[in-house]
Amino acid sequence: MILVTGGTGLLGSHLMYSLLSAGQKIRAVHRKSSDLSSVKHVFSYYTDSAQELFESIEWIEADLQNIHDVHRIFEGVHTVYHCAAIISFYPKDAQMMIEDNPKVTEFLVNEALERSIETPDLAFCHVSSVAALGRTGDQDTIDEDALWTDSPENSNYAKSKYLAEMEVWRGIEEGLNATMVNPCIILGPGYWSGGSGKLFSSVHSQFPYYTEGVNAFVDVRDVVQCMIGLVDKKQWGERFLTTGENASYKDLFFAMADALSVKRPYKKPNKQLMEWVWRMEWLRSVLFGSKPLVTKETARSARGVYRYSSAKIEKRLNVTFRSLDSSVQEISQFFLQDLP
Repeated sequence: MILVTGGTGLLGSHLMYSLLSAGQKIRAVHRKSSDLSSVKHVFSYYTDSAQELFESIEWIEADLQNIHDVHRIFEGVHTVYHCAAIISFYPKDAQMMIEDNPKVTEFLVNEALERSIETPDLAFCHVSSVAALGRTGDQDTIDEDALWTDSPENSNYAKSKYLAEMEVWRGIEEGLNATMVNPCIILGPGYWSGGSGKLFSSVHSQFPYYTEGVNAFVDVRDVVQCMIGLVDKKQWGERFLTTGENASYKDLFFAMADALSVKRPYKKPNKQLMEWVWRMEWLRSVLFGSKPLVTKETARSARGVYRYSSAKIEKRLNVTFRSLDSSVQEISQFFLQDLP
């Protein structure tokens, strides 16, 4: 039995599709409010047997901050893929995220350590983030050897993922067979109202702005391949960046616009305009009780230049990442397919 947390998200749903297609048994954790139909929809992109695969999942409702629930979901489990995490760049969510992401990981690591007494080869794959490596603003290309440094460049999400990763390192020191992947911005289909999927929606709606900040982008299917490969090859006690291709947001948005057959973004906001926008969005959120479209953290990230290297995992697993252009082309076709 393979346990997947965060199975209703972009990465978790693609991971489950890959595992189920290989004949694996899946137990997936979900909250009471989770929309399970999104998982089946993701499956339908890749197979005509989406309903059959979806029905083979053992869904279990649980609160990962409840020790008793965590104990219950581990029954009979041999491998854990921990994909669940709160991802937010809204100031109001900061404290909750910094507390909850490490706490959930702590509970899962502790239970995995306890279970490994009876199941010595129990495996634990933790989805961390390049954010957990930290940013100082003066790095050239960041890899697995980067050490966390407190810096204004680090978001509250980054802090929460760093603290969660520390729980996994602790588990490794205590004997847990654990490996970690550190993805960058993951691109994939099916979740168009949030995360990277929102970028496709915004570009299709002809959002006019672009920036020349640089980040790394990776196809969700490549991250899944790396996760499964690390577990299969028992690459314990290490972390691996899965970062695909470094590119500017300008190049990304232009590629999306071309693939979606819409006008390319044509306005490049300067720093002063970006500062004004996030402040206006903050004021709007206060007045109307809604979440801001742009925050101080996302505005800073959109202007920053951050480059990452996946050389370690490419060599270790002999994997090749999809090009950004081919990934955007394929995902855009799924987006157009989903239009009403």
